[in-house]
Amino acid sequence: MRPRHSNLIAALLVLVFGTLSDGVAGASMETPHGARGDENATNSGGAGAGEGMPTIEFQSDKPPLRLTKRDRNRVAEAISRERTYQRKPEGFEPHIGLTVRKEIKLSPMPRPLIYQVPALRQYDYAKLQSNILVIDPMSMTIVDVIPRKYPSVGQPISAMEWWSTRGRSLIGLTPEPARDPSAAREDGHPR
Repeated sequence: MRPRHSNLIAALLVLVFGTLSDGVAGASMETPHGARGDENATNSGGAGAGEGMPTIEFQSDKPPLRLTKRDRNRVAEAISRERTYQRKPEGFEPHIGLTVRKEIKLSPMPRPLIYQVPALRQYDYAKLQSNILVIDPMSMTIVDVIPRKYPSVGQPISAMEWWSTRGRSLIGLTPEPARDPSAAREDGHPR
């Protein structure tokens, strides 16, 4: 006789979280198709995936995140050093309560920041062009929008444009003067 996997999973969850009703806020066990959760129950529903297996649902019962101005400055400062910038998807306007899109990559909060602001331990973030989004990873909703300390503004420049200005100054050469794209000769060539 095969051991029941659902009983094993339930036993592991009880070991890890204590009792399911007390150890995990909002956790509940349900057994689909009317199967019982004891050792004598069998999976009579066939070999379908998940039939007769208990399912566990987690509901986020977190209190709302309330950051002080000082905490928000700490977040902006700490994340300004992280190299996790990503472009804002077209048509995406972040605000509190909005569910984030799949194309936004979440990053864990930096450990030193968690030591300074322990309330951020259970949240992730996304660093966009002008904002830092604090996101609840369980519900994938934005819980705070913090302006970046050093937002990236303007259009991205090409490598050649960067080299002609900033790159030359880094190696001790004088930067080339900025070119005006509207200053073209009548035949279409730059002056």
